[in-house]
Amino acid sequence: MRVREVIITDQENVIDISQAHPNIKKVWTLPRKIVLFEFYHSLNELLYNNDPNIVKKAYEDKKIFNKMAEVKKIKYEIFKPLYKKIADSSKQVMLFIPTISTNYFFLGKNKDKISWPEIDNLILSKKNWELQKNLNLSIFIKAINPKKKNIFNEVLIEWENFCIKEDIVSNIDLLKFEDSNIFISCQFKESCGDAFMALYMIITKLKNDLSIKSIIIKNKEKDLDS
Repeated sequence: MRVREVIITDQENVIDISQAHPNIKKVWTLPRKIVLFEFYHSLNELLYNNDPNIVKKAYEDKKIFNKMAEVKKIKYEIFKPLYKKIADSSKQVMLFIPTISTNYFFLGKNKDKISWPEIDNLILSKKNWELQKNLNLSIFIKAINPKKKNIFNEVLIEWENFCIKEDIVSNIDLLKFEDSNIFISCQFKESCGDAFMALYMIITKLKNDLSIKSIIIKNKEKDLDS
């Protein structure tokens, strides 16, 4: 099975991808000037595959290996603004989260400076979690003042409105702060992986922009059972 390649980055790091592009699928323009999209090339069928034998044969095939230069050129054109800041593509990857169905690449220029929120292992360790349609989260934010709480709430509402506008949710319940926690419960019309990763990048930007020391994203059911 082919594994999707999904990119999450700031809009300033890519060309205008609002227009149709043969190698770009599912473009989401998100709050905080973030963009999420799937990069697709026919080589992805071979190089990003759950069958290790297919991947092995692809890397041993000289014709396919030579075609990889074509993919690199296409990506250079898409990420030209980012390449102007960081020429080494390996240093553009701030975070990589692999799943059964999708490889998520968080790209940017602040690899050594960005502070990522903690994701409870109960979420990522669950098999095929990204393919589930239900998402129940508890977001714990340590030592956040009322002004920052309001900003955090406003941006999460923007994410909620985005999900509704894109018609990817059948139900969404976003509860505002209870002490230091925000609770989110969603039922998606499609798998939740992309929406969760979009939310994760939004929360990451908030954490860094608002200088919040600690954010922990947990599975809500875990808290209810404990």
